[in-house]
Amino acid sequence: MNIKINFGNKKLLAVAAVLLVVAGVGFLNLESEIRNLGPGIEKERIADDGSGKNETEKVNFDSLGVKIEEDKNDLSDKFIGKSFAKIMPVLINAYLNFDSDKDGFPKFQDCRDDDENINPGRKEICRDQIDNNCNGEIDENCGAVIKVPDDYKTIQEAVNNAFSGDTVKVLPGIYRENVIAKEGVNLVGAKKSLLSGIEETEKVIIDGGHSGNVVSFPKGADEKTKLSGFVIINSGENLNGIFIDSASPTVENNIIENNSYNIYVRGESSPLIQNNISRLSAKGIQVYNNKKTGYGSPKDRLEKSKLSELDNDGSDNNAGEEKEEVEIKKENHFSVRIINNLITNNRAGIDLYQSSAFIKNNTISHNDHYEGYYGPTYGIYLLQSSAEITNNIITGNGICELCAGVNVGQHSEAVIEFNDIWDNQNNYFCSSDDCVLSETNISVDPEFIDSVSGDYRLSEESLCKDMGIVYYKEN
Repeated sequence: MNIKINFGNKKLLAVAAVLLVVAGVGFLNLESEIRNLGPGIEKERIADDGSGKNETEKVNFDSLGVKIEEDKNDLSDKFIGKSFAKIMPVLINAYLNFDSDKDGFPKFQDCRDDDENINPGRKEICRDQIDNNCNGEIDENCGAVIKVPDDYKTIQEAVNNAFSGDTVKVLPGIYRENVIAKEGVNLVGAKKSLLSGIEETEKVIIDGGHSGNVVSFPKGADEKTKLSGFVIINSGENLNGIFIDSASPTVENNIIENNSYNIYVRGESSPLIQNNISRLSAKGIQVYNNKKTGYGSPKDRLEKSKLSELDNDGSDNNAGEEKEEVEIKKENHFSVRIINNLITNNRAGIDLYQSSAFIKNNTISHNDHYEGYYGPTYGIYLLQSSAEITNNIITGNGICELCAGVNVGQHSEAVIEFNDIWDNQNNYFCSSDDCVLSETNISVDPEFIDSVSGDYRLSEESLCKDMGIVYYKEN
């Protein structure tokens, strides 16, 4: 007898092997008709059409992914084959519907068949660290709000007692501590936009006391791990206001100032850094040896098409000659996204070493000094790195002969377009053949409202206002 069994479900392999052995010794010599072949099973007979092909009988298990074909012309084992075809679906059905805990969900569906309180029909119970509904997630959509100092006196204590999906809401005040964030926990200070200004009494300040990193993210943290609404000050010497190592959090709407380095990124990290003020440090943003280098080349990433309907991405600091819509393909994303930040009055604005970044819609201004730190001053510097530098205002940076607004060093690759690059010690230095300096850049006074007092908004007369390119939102 020739029997062919096709398996679409690998879970049935072990069961089939046992059944084949049983059939081989003729144990399935059954004479009674099997009336109930189980739910979802369909028998179909294909008649001989006179073409000389063998007549076959099939039992299709659509839901299980199993097909059995019996050669009807192999008469020597016809009885065993027929019995085997009848009994196999019953045995498989019995196996798959075996329900140890009697909760109505068979073993193959139930992630815990020894506990009737855990199955796909249950609701998730928050904060018990159990996957109650068998969907592969623990405590999803729970989202408790923990308040500091109401529920816990310190931010760190609140974080330690939070679960993924929780929000730690910190009320205005000064918190003298060093904070280690937790994956999936949302740290929230002031809700008001700090870029627009905030009263002192509304500020939520984390003061590192000149010791250690002020805020650190754990390795592996993703974009659901957020930090927003804080003033972050006073790191230890040569340490950082925000330290990101092999993590990809969202850092937005913060003021980071008076640290050795305000934001430091390294390892395999892909953070989103947006809508922050980074000032009064040796480096506004340092991305160092970040091995997660993104996808593709900045030189060939653009597929341009002008559209009539524009989304200005919430910023009026778009420079360049005309509005134009650009699709960013997924394969050309960069590892670090630095978007719509004010980076000012540092020794250096943005520094990339062996890393890649997408630098868009930032104001990078007057990065030319910082007390106690010496060396080159610049707006953006790349060494052995790649970047797309688009829609930025880069002005007043650098005070040395070789200092520049944008310095693309050796073994680097950059596309520089639709920026206003004006009044730097040198506007550009490109030491690499892979430096694409577009004619869409301009060099004019951006006409800030009052940069001396820290108001870098654009006046109504500014030629940068409502200019540049606007991007499709990423899916």
